[in-house]
Amino acid sequence: MPFRLTSLIAATLLFFAAGTGIYFAFHSHVASPTPLTATQNGAATVPIAQTTVKKEMSKGTSTAAVAAGKTKLPAPTAIATATPAQAIPAGGAEQAAPMQPQIFSVSGDIPERSIDIRGIAFIQCLFQSQFFASSSQPKAEAYYSVGSGALISPDGYIITARHVLEPDKALANDPAGRVWTRQECHALPADEAQTPVPEPKYWTNSALAKFKKADVVFKASDAEYADTLGSDIAILKIEAPEPLPYFPIYPQLIKFDSGNKLVVIGYPGMESGKAQSLERFDGTFNTLTFFERNTACNAVTLAPCGWRYWIRRYSYDYEKDFYTPTPLGIVSGFNRAGFSGSPAFYKGNFVGIATHRDPGDTGLGWEGTYVLTSYDILDVLHKNNIGIQNTPR
Repeated sequence: MPFRLTSLIAATLLFFAAGTGIYFAFHSHVASPTPLTATQNGAATVPIAQTTVKKEMSKGTSTAAVAAGKTKLPAPTAIATATPAQAIPAGGAEQAAPMQPQIFSVSGDIPERSIDIRGIAFIQCLFQSQFFASSSQPKAEAYYSVGSGALISPDGYIITARHVLEPDKALANDPAGRVWTRQECHALPADEAQTPVPEPKYWTNSALAKFKKADVVFKASDAEYADTLGSDIAILKIEAPEPLPYFPIYPQLIKFDSGNKLVVIGYPGMESGKAQSLERFDGTFNTLTFFERNTACNAVTLAPCGWRYWIRRYSYDYEKDFYTPTPLGIVSGFNRAGFSGSPAFYKGNFVGIATHRDPGDTGLGWEGTYVLTSYDILDVLHKNNIGIQNTPR
């Protein structure tokens, strides 16, 4: 969920992605889950990870009917040039999916782990236009994309959302014909004190002194990425003179139970001129899903393709704690841009990264986020022969 910062433009909630002008790599994805069922060893059908494929929003659907559970609430129509903020879940009939033990872990069987916040990083990438060097106002010819990431090895490899590294699509039709090119990226892992991250400014090096240069060593291919709808991942590398805290990647999809809680932790971004604080977005698992135009996904085989855990938060469950400091960051008052690339945890296990925001329904008091599963992340790394030292601590 990127977050553009310039000297002339106040922080805009862009998206989870660098440069997809967000509204946040999230946008209105409002949908009601349609659980699939699964048969295992000939036994009766049982709920399976609530896998869904989602439908277009019908304009006549009432929120009252939805609240009463009488109406399925599908997602709004996909926008032609969908940004991550506008990636809309699919519509489709329910399909039976076989329970595959080699793919799924049962949530109740997963052990608890502690979360070391020093494995969470603030990510920023500098973009400049072709006019930067010759402009009399160079500050107008550069901006920072901002997101979050997670260390996945002790030697400094960081995973984030690929869209954080891409030019802002909102600037694609610039009247002056500007073409934006990424110049460099930097990362700053959190510390135990949760020290706020300095405001990014390309015109001064004072803030950058705290950051580590981050080399882009891998980006999912365009086919894998599917314009943010598929495996929206990239890998950065920072120097690590000493072993760094990191998160082992959970290898399977998880068959969550209703009410299982997940937490996304990262730097969602505030407005320009302010330091960025570590924040947490807590929610409840709602469904396992994929995006409509991501045609690689198959709800029967459940092969890796860009599966998302859709988690949802009702404000009344957390508002009393909004903006309260905790050992895992400040309780976020609302979901927004810089959470793109943030690690998501279940019982302390790293189970994916946030890629898209769901603004939800203010009338019903909920919002959500889509998390690319660790199952998909590992598949992409393996297919591309990305070798990292990632074993259980």
